[in-house]
Amino acid sequence: MEGVLAVRMILMDIKLWYIYSRGAWNYPVWVLAVKCYVMPPKGRKHCRKLPPDFLSNLPDNVIDVILMRLPCKEAVRTSILSKKWRYHWCRITELNLDSRLWETKMDKLYPTVKFTKIIYQILSLHEGPITKFSLDIAVLKSCPNIDNFIHFLSRNDIQQLVLELPWGKMYNLPSSLFTFSLLSHLTLHNCVIHPPSDFQGFDKLISLKLCDVTISPELLGSLISQCPLLDKLELEISEDSLSDVIEINAPKLRSFDFTGNITFICLMNVPLLAEVSLSLYQGSSMEADNFFFAMFFESCTALERLFLHFNGSEIQPEDDDEVATRLPFDVNCVKYLYLRFLFLEESYDLSHVLCCIRSFPYLEYLEIQVGFGDDGNIESLELEHFTDLTLNHLREIKVERFEGTPPEMQLLKLLLAKSPGLVRMLIDTWIPDDTIVSRPGAFTELLSYHCYMMPPKARKLRRSLVPDALSYLPDNIIDVILMCLPSKDAVRTSILSKKWRYHWCRLTKLELDESLWITKKDLLNPTIKFRKILYQFLSLHEGPITKFTLDVVHLASCPEIDNFIYFLSRNDIQHLALHLPLRKEYKLPSLLFACSQLRHLSLCYCSIQHPSAFQGFDKLISLNLCEVNISSELLESLISHCPLLEELELDIANKSDTIEINAPMLRSFDLSGNMSCVCLKNVPRLVKVLLYGDYIKAEDLDFAKVFECCPALEHLLFFSLDSGFSAGAGYEAPTRLPFNLNSVKRFTLPDIMLVESYKLSYALCLIRSFPYLEYLEIQVHEYGYDYEDEDDEDEPIPEPLELKHLSDVTFNHLKEVKLGCLTGTTTELLLVKFLLAESPVLERMLIDRQYLDHEQLDTRLQIFAEISNFSRASPKAEVVYIDLGGSLA
Repeated sequence: MEGVLAVRMILMDIKLWYIYSRGAWNYPVWVLAVKCYVMPPKGRKHCRKLPPDFLSNLPDNVIDVILMRLPCKEAVRTSILSKKWRYHWCRITELNLDSRLWETKMDKLYPTVKFTKIIYQILSLHEGPITKFSLDIAVLKSCPNIDNFIHFLSRNDIQQLVLELPWGKMYNLPSSLFTFSLLSHLTLHNCVIHPPSDFQGFDKLISLKLCDVTISPELLGSLISQCPLLDKLELEISEDSLSDVIEINAPKLRSFDFTGNITFICLMNVPLLAEVSLSLYQGSSMEADNFFFAMFFESCTALERLFLHFNGSEIQPEDDDEVATRLPFDVNCVKYLYLRFLFLEESYDLSHVLCCIRSFPYLEYLEIQVGFGDDGNIESLELEHFTDLTLNHLREIKVERFEGTPPEMQLLKLLLAKSPGLVRMLIDTWIPDDTIVSRPGAFTELLSYHCYMMPPKARKLRRSLVPDALSYLPDNIIDVILMCLPSKDAVRTSILSKKWRYHWCRLTKLELDESLWITKKDLLNPTIKFRKILYQFLSLHEGPITKFTLDVVHLASCPEIDNFIYFLSRNDIQHLALHLPLRKEYKLPSLLFACSQLRHLSLCYCSIQHPSAFQGFDKLISLNLCEVNISSELLESLISHCPLLEELELDIANKSDTIEINAPMLRSFDLSGNMSCVCLKNVPRLVKVLLYGDYIKAEDLDFAKVFECCPALEHLLFFSLDSGFSAGAGYEAPTRLPFNLNSVKRFTLPDIMLVESYKLSYALCLIRSFPYLEYLEIQVHEYGYDYEDEDDEDEPIPEPLELKHLSDVTFNHLKEVKLGCLTGTTTELLLVKFLLAESPVLERMLIDRQYLDHEQLDTRLQIFAEISNFSRASPKAEVVYIDLGGSLA
């Protein structure tokens, strides 16, 4: 363990943390960089004593990550690094075997012989499970032992399998392949598939890819239907391999990619299918009778994206054959249509495409990639045949490889004329020089279609143009823009256009702070400027205000606050935050309690006296009171009159009377101030409590009263065991609460001082009362631990933690511990030892190394070595050193 920690420290010092997720890195360079660190400067002895072979002490999980990032050949070569590395590659769970295994500068052996020898060595030495196996030997001439390799994999928990077998020969896959019960991803190339008669399917398979495989349509349909979780299906099957239609029955299928003769595919049961890609073989031809899409879309009730890859294929018409104008039914769900390598040499092909487009009434995006061809014999596209075509929802068109041929021009003209909602058309031109010379008029014609956007130079625009695009933005878009701006900048948008001038006046959320009146030249008193600006805001505003934030804590005064609250009381205010000046305590008017729609209320630096007739905020779910002057009776009444209250934050430093919290729906409670005056009376749903108190006497703190009625409490944060927590002479902390809080799962001590052990004892008193605690977070107080350098004789001396007093504490359910700001003192190490020894199910302990990194290397190594030698009650427990930045958040 000492070596592991030393290596981690060294790697952090030289800023070489190798577990990056950004991509591949150069392994030899990394090794060189690490090796260079242990080489002392020339002519100088090294001042540090380093482990002799820290590569051997790297954690196993780190070595696993390194090996899985390397090609298999390089992973095997790491055997020379050390004894520990020699066979570590034999336990990696992912194997990717391809031609790089046997390719060398001097190929003395036949590739198949070398491959067979190497793969047998790898498989024979491998131990443990293989979850992912990829074999790419497409360039080999043969693969004689494929059955043996698959049999080997059948004994492992294989989840992802890729087999790309040689092109020249179709291999019969053995029946053992169909025994992989955990298979989730399967890819097969160049093979023959014949499942056994008793095959029950891959019940966990979610991705299946078959490329150039031989399988009967009945068996393929059966294979697909026996994969109930199949989400993605890719098929590339030649016409020679199929003789009948394949019925796709996959209720969970969402993506389908098919390459081949599409007449052999019928989508029968695909209710979730959202994306389909259909590709014809390059240069193939198909009779028009067979190019019929109805069988595809009949069961595609969720189809959104359709990709058609023509790849230069032609649809051959029969004599006097007419193209259907549309499908027998509309496919309303299709939003995106992609046409790849569409040849427009004859309008017959285009007519088939337009037949599909007619049947997609809600099409929003159309992308066409024009194929290359000889345009010497082109038929004209007759637009009168498409008078019934209207693309009411089409918003964007993209045309790639545009050359300006007449069919292309007519197609663009048709699309522009039939798309009333079109936002933009993107054209990627592919214009050889000879095309520009032979057809210069085509591009002039294209520009004429867009003359309303690009008028010719020195010619007046004949059509009425949109004078100001900003003025035509939808109101909801303008609202979003304005709400993202500070209030001062939102008002400044008035200069953009007439429509924008007073649009900010209808904002439903206003946040007003000192940025409103602060300028480079402060000629006016801030209070005068604030009052003037705020009145302008409120007088011009129209409509409801759902959220209002006023932050004027730095002003000397805030006159006329009553008028502002009166204005808000007439609006449907739901979220109100008033942070009033620090120097003067403002008495809030009774009008505040007339805001019946309030859901969130935050008040700072004010005085509250609600009227006697106040019935409560029956919709309030969040209440925050900070430095608010209110009597205990009124505070209790206010809280109890909020029946939906879920979040409560109180800063009540000056309170001495007991406050009973009666909030049946309360889930989160944040208290700053005198904790001894709070009693959680009726909080059956309270889950999280944060307690922060200054200058607390241990004798006055009664946790039993605080937590007596908290049956659902799960998370407790206690901030007070620092310098402000004191105890009288001879004080002894209680060993535990009078009752157990079985619901508490997480306990956080963000700022505990371990100088006086009674503070830790008090914390342990609470921990003893949390028998089902699972997560413990402790942050040591940042001040007061360098006692040897202090000149103050009155500074307390740390008292050692006596473990014998803790013999009755056992963390039977503790899974994770976080320790922040540790410096390696005796008390801290004893605490670590105690936690490791008394936590039988502990999984990991995270130790903040922020302050440890300031120590000398020898000191750090000594601390790490001591911790690594502590006995651990849990065999799974691991200690991890990370930089938490001094925070346990």
